[in-house]
Amino acid sequence: MTSQPSIASAMLRYCRGEREGFEELYRGVAPHVFALLMDGTGDRELAASLLELTFRSLHTSRSLYVEGAGPVPWITAIARRELELARRRGAPSHEEEKPAVARRAGLLFSWVRRSSGPTESLGPKAM
Repeated sequence: MTSQPSIASAMLRYCRGEREGFEELYRGVAPHVFALLMDGTGDRELAASLLELTFRSLHTSRSLYVEGAGPVPWITAIARRELELARRRGAPSHEEEKPAVARRAGLLFSWVRRSSGPTESLGPKAM
């Protein structure tokens, strides 16, 4: 993982709207977060979907970031929350009868429907 000061600096630049700040933050933190999500799911596709949801949540809440606070624990907490929400959604129900890919797509589509803002500023290659 990239050094904490570098990640903190990238987070601040991202909060100011700099695309390069986001790209540096993503490169520095995404492998760690993905490993955490893989440990929690054991499923590469689901972990990738949850990684995307984590960074979408980060994007929509970045204005709440407190300068001086470490971004890694905050981003990790967001990822753990997304993992827990996915586990709750995965409780036995009629959803279990759907193919796994359809369930995962449902996770993403449900987020898109409840999203309050555009994510185009992240760009197609950001996630």
